[in-house]
Amino acid sequence: MATTALEWVAALKGLLQDRCVTDDQTRQLYGKDYSHHESGNPDVVVFPHTQEEVIEIVKLCDRHNIPLITYGSGTSLEGHTTCVTGGICLSLQQMDKVLQINPRDMDVVVQPGLSFNKLNDHLKQYNLYFPLDAGPSATLGGMVATSASGTKAVRYGTMKENVLALKAVMPNGSLVKTANRARKCVSGKFVDNF
Repeated sequence: MATTALEWVAALKGLLQDRCVTDDQTRQLYGKDYSHHESGNPDVVVFPHTQEEVIEIVKLCDRHNIPLITYGSGTSLEGHTTCVTGGICLSLQQMDKVLQINPRDMDVVVQPGLSFNKLNDHLKQYNLYFPLDAGPSATLGGMVATSASGTKAVRYGTMKENVLALKAVMPNGSLVKTANRARKCVSGKFVDNF
């Protein structure tokens, strides 16, 4: 690795400690998805736990012009998680928490690495379930990224019909919030309720 690469890897290790991984076996595992053979490995695989860590990783990529590939569970079929030019693989697998369940409103706030199977395990106690079944262990973040559907899409719609709002980190590290939990608001007042 070049000196500049050593600098940004050191910065990532300072931020994430042992959640910044550079060993060959891990890099090879994250260099492919469910349907595509390895076409290039990332230089580093990182496992953030918080939104703030994701923002810092994205800002580092922006400063150093480093390719960033986001990875859910690797079940996608589109090939968008392959690392053809190296860079950083940002695995969201450890951001797998249910942050809030609102059974009366029939909505939930989750982190992007949560699989739809685990979400349904949490929802059982409320006699609710998330109907989309995009693939085995697919994560909700990955399902949003690919506008996933599944076998029940005709009845329940695709991800775009099942997502009320998102928080997204832009390429420069800024955070964007789309909409909010309210399905309709006539007051014209924005309420940050997620």
